[in-house]
Parts: sequence; C-alpha cells; structure tokens
Amino acid sequence: PKTHSKSIIETIRSNHRTLSIMRRTAELLMRGIDMDSFEADREEDEIAPCTYQIMNDSTRIMITGLFDFIPSIFPEFKELPIADK
Repeated sequence: PKTHSKSIIETIRSNHRTLSIMRRTAELLMRGIDMDSFEADREEDEIAPCTYQIMNDSTRIMITGLFDFIPSIFPEFKELPIADK
C-alpha cells in the first residue's frame, strides 16, 4: 500500500517551527524570563535589549538547533565531515 509522506515544504515548515520555538524558549530562559508554553506564540512581547554576550549565546543556541534541523531535511548532511558542517 502507498503511504502518504509529507512534502519537503511541509517537512521544512514543521521542523522550522520546532526550531523557532526551541530557540525562543532557550533564549528566554537564558535571560531568566519564564514563559508559559501557551504564550510562546505571542508576538506582542517587547524587544529586549541585547549585549554582545547575549548575541553570542543566542548564536550558539541557533547553531545547536540547526545541527538538529538540517539533517532532518537533508539526510546527506549527516554524511559530511564535521569541518564541512
């Protein structure tokens, strides 16, 4: 029987949403801001001031998330040497 799989666009959209939620949660927790998961989709939040240290930490969070996101979309990424990733 034929199985229905997600299109590449649906997979990217779903995984990008997960990546975005993970980043937002991690960055808020890094700043000591506790937010209810039901509030995670709100877009009325104030923009918090940034420092070089916060930007550095946020970039590390993003890169960590990308290492999970990219292989879920492009399986061949798993085959690359770490230096190329």
